Order: sequence, then structure tokens, then C-alpha cells
Amino acid sequence: MTRNLFLSLTLLGAIQGPVLAQDEALEQEEALKKVEMPGYMNRFSNLTEAKRQAYGQHKLKAEQFFRQKRTFEALDEIYQAVAIFDEDPGLWNLKGSCHVEFRSFNKAREAFQRALAIDEKNTGILFNLAEMDFVTKEWKACIEKMQTLAKRLEENADGEMDEPTLNLHHLALFKTLLAHLKLGQDAEARELAEANWEDWDDTPFTYYSKAALAYHENDDEAANQWIMSAVRVFGGLNAVANWQDTLIEFGYVKSFYGGEEEEIGNE
Repeated sequence: MTRNLFLSLTLLGAIQGPVLAQDEALEQEEALKKVEMPGYMNRFSNLTEAKRQAYGQHKLKAEQFFRQKRTFEALDEIYQAVAIFDEDPGLWNLKGSCHVEFRSFNKAREAFQRALAIDEKNTGILFNLAEMDFVTKEWKACIEKMQTLAKRLEENADGEMDEPTLNLHHLALFKTLLAHLKLGQDAEARELAEANWEDWDDTPFTYYSKAALAYHENDDEAANQWIMSAVRVFGGLNAVANWQDTLIEFGYVKSFYGGEEEEIGNE
């Protein structure tokens, strides 16, 4: 399962934040007046201060427990937070992420759908929902959502993407490529790959897409070489973990548990 991609929004900024100098506070207040706040944030602000504080504490604990892999405790805090306010997309997204840890993908999908219904423009949540189609082998639905995500990221970037956005965009393309392969759409997969290959790629896309096509053609030696090149270029296996995990989930690369390291081919 891909790591560290399940993004969490927060309403804690509405509860507690850094102390600003008077001039800075006035400038921020004027800026906020020009920004149309999402409806759910307005409704949150209408809660009593006591409820906002309680909600913030539960969500903060849930996020801390999730980072510590204490998923049952995270879910308990989420349930208590939802009882106070159930319209925070970040909380539903976090709940989905907890269910992913248990590989309860149907429950995770329901949570991500709830999050996206509240915040339809959030690309991180859209990726999480598309990922549920990927891991449950709903290949056509996966392609549709990943293509929607890639297009939305391109439109939002308006020509130039920052590093996190570029990585998310290329990972979406990579998963689209793999879904095409599963559907026997080899020509579409290769066309997508070749259209995005770069000699100086800032993401592992070029390496991993070439590895995937090599695996598909039963050329394991070439595939392993592309993966090892990616590991060297990007500074170790941890740096390409999301891409490596994708190939593991897809079935091209084996993963060993119980403390042993993941194996890359026969090297």
C-alpha cells in the first residue's frame, strides 16, 4: 500500500494558532474577508467555543495516534470528534486512512467519498478515492478518477507544478498506466508512458514506467535495472517508496514481512 499519501486537513487553525503582532493580525483579518470560506468552516465557527475546543483536542489526538500507528486509538478519537462536528473533510479523510491501515478498503472508500462530497476540489482526497479503486482492482474506475485528478492538477498548476504536486501528478499517471496494462490496453499504456518520459525527470515516473513495461513483457532483468537506477538517482528505497509500494500492490514486485527487507528482483 502506498505510504504517506493519505492527506489530512485540519480545522485546528480556527481554534488555536500562532500569536500575531497587531498589524499582522489586522492584515490577516482583511485578507480573510476577501476569501470565501467553505460552508462547513462557517458552520464550524458557529459551534460554541467549548465544542470547538473539544473537537480540536479529539482531532489533534487522532492525528497524533495515526502518526504513531496507534490506529484503534485514532479511530476512537475520530468517533468522538464526529459526534461533535461531522462536516470536516479532513476528519473523514483521516478516518479513511485509518481503515486503509486495516485494509478495510470498502470502509475507507465510504469515508473518502464523504470527505470528497464536502470538499469536491481537494485533489488529495480525490487521489485517496482513486487509490481505493486501484487496490480493489476496479481498473476502469481507477483510470477515470486518476485521469480526472491529473487534469485537475494540471489546471490548478497553470503550467508549472511544485514538487509535491508534480509527484502526485506523475504517480497518478503511473497508476493509470498500470490499470491500462491490467485491462489489456497495452498501446494506451505505452502511449501514456512515452508521452511523459523525460531524460531529466524530477520524479521516478520515467524509471518506474519503463520497469512496469519491462515486467509486463516478462523482461525482469531490465525491469530490475530500471528500479535500481531509480533507487540510486533518488537516494535510496525510501525516496521511491510510494512507487515501489505501487508495484508491490500491483503484483510485479514481492514484499516480505516479519522484519525482512523488500526484495527487488534477484539482486
